[in-house]
Amino acid sequence: MAIKIRCVDCKKKISIDEAFAGGVCRCPYCTAIVYVPDESSTKKRKGRPETPRRRPKAPASRPEFPTPRPTAPATVDPNAGTALDAPAAVDPNAGTAIDAPAAVDPNAGTAIDAPVAVDPNAGTAIDAPVTVDPNAGTAIDIPAAVEEPKPLKTADQIEADKALAVAHGQANIPMATPVKVQGIVAIVLAVLLVGMIGGMVFLGVHLTNPPPVLDVPEDYGNTALTTRDFPAVAGTIKVTTPVVYCIDTSRPMAEVFEPAGQIVIASIKSLKGGKFNVILLGEDDDKTLSAQPIASDKAGIAKAQAFITLELCGAAEQARGLQAALDMNAKTVVLLARDSAMGAKSVAEGAFKDKSVPLHTVILAGASKGLSEMAELTGGKSRELTVSDLAEQAKRAAEQLKNK
Repeated sequence: MAIKIRCVDCKKKISIDEAFAGGVCRCPYCTAIVYVPDESSTKKRKGRPETPRRRPKAPASRPEFPTPRPTAPATVDPNAGTALDAPAAVDPNAGTAIDAPAAVDPNAGTAIDAPVAVDPNAGTAIDAPVTVDPNAGTAIDIPAAVEEPKPLKTADQIEADKALAVAHGQANIPMATPVKVQGIVAIVLAVLLVGMIGGMVFLGVHLTNPPPVLDVPEDYGNTALTTRDFPAVAGTIKVTTPVVYCIDTSRPMAEVFEPAGQIVIASIKSLKGGKFNVILLGEDDDKTLSAQPIASDKAGIAKAQAFITLELCGAAEQARGLQAALDMNAKTVVLLARDSAMGAKSVAEGAFKDKSVPLHTVILAGASKGLSEMAELTGGKSRELTVSDLAEQAKRAAEQLKNK
């Protein structure tokens, strides 16, 4: 297991094997010697040296107090007694350095008791003036503006490194390995950047190409029986003119035929002048509003309202009516029925796919897998409306018309 530490010189993270815990290692970046802490020890060992540096600073100790000069023997009158009862009037020149008069020779004074006005050339490195010659100063008093290049290791430094390794119980000073965290972080940032760019591209495409109107959710004013501001059928299914509406008139359509006619009229009004046609699908033959599509103006809408009347039959022939709609060069065909009839799926899978005409199916009073599959085969849409849905939507459409 590796121990991760930080170099005291270059501040970069390095890694060393835990076998060297409590010893030293060399930084792979700046070659500085770094102390490896012993993480298993709860207390710091006594006498543990601090993290060694390649070039330790010179100590700035204060010079010791100079030894006072020996005092000259006093000229005592032998006849006047011993030195203990010598008179106070002693010769000033015979005094010691302690009781010497204040006027001392500047050249004889030490660096401590020297007068303030000292010759700059006689001062030590401690009391040297601020403007020191960079070439004469030590590593301590080198001006900050001078950047000293790191010298190559000398033989003494090599021996010192070996001695330091031996002092920590090592044969040599191992080289630590760089911690590759920076590379991992760079990769993570790159992935995030790519993700952000991809998200921005997606948003740009989504904003410049809004979803089709087909996905507009249904609300109170958007029902299958109300007119939209764009060509649509059943509220949300977009259509392209000319449109041909095929309404099944078989007996099961009795209870939903009227809502089916209202859906068609609402869709015709949304065409805004575009052409349309209506085919009532019967058992033996079909009834067609016009031989060719007509304009969805007031006259065309009135004609369609008068045409859509219920005449029930046994079973409508859907395949025949769908083929007739294709023969009118319709761009969109809408089939309103409760279920698919025999042969209708083959027309949708064949002729509709060949001409690339979408077939939209409006399934009334329930669900029909056959009608859903027909729409899917042609690239069309399918919508299911139950009897209760149709009743509720008819009520909403009446209220909306009343409030206008």
